Amino acid sequence: MTGKFYLTCPGAQLTEKEREYLKSAAEYASKNFTDPTFVNLGVMWGASMHCLRAGSKDAFLVGVDIDFNTPKVKEPELLGENCRLDNYDSALHGMQWHSPVHIVFVDADHRYEAVKADIEAWSRHVVSGGLMIFHDYAPTQQNLDAFPHIAGVRKAVNEWYEVEGIFDNDWKKSDTGLPVPPDSLFVARKL
Repeated sequence: MTGKFYLTCPGAQLTEKEREYLKSAAEYASKNFTDPTFVNLGVMWGASMHCLRAGSKDAFLVGVDIDFNTPKVKEPELLGENCRLDNYDSALHGMQWHSPVHIVFVDADHRYEAVKADIEAWSRHVVSGGLMIFHDYAPTQQNLDAFPHIAGVRKAVNEWYEVEGIFDNDWKKSDTGLPVPPDSLFVARKL
């Protein structure tokens, strides 16, 4: 890993605090699991993948995006050999996935139906103690005004833990021993 590239990787909407949190989450998973697997839904330029890699040089890292042609992942060689980029719809990929996952970072299609589909497809693969991390759960008003569809993240996540009642039985909000998730991140740990 070259310096702190994960903090400066271009093109992402992740704040510095969010980047540091992703790195810390990867460190948490690497300390608590043997041979962890991290899945990053919605890769674009790869900033979030670089954050996860900065926290764990040995984790198997899978990036899932529907289009890797434009824009492209920056400095992919820094992600290492134990990294794979899957050109696929994130929810469809999750329905076909058959391995345990220790972190799922959800930052793909932000529309309600798409986020709901990602939750349904990927949450079942997360191991006990593993994390689902959502970006744009609490976007700024400026981001909401520019991209109103990102309100779908909060709606889908809230429905997941409020309406379906899975929290306190199967998942805990932000119960990781990590700091409180910053800015627009929402974190859930599987019990």
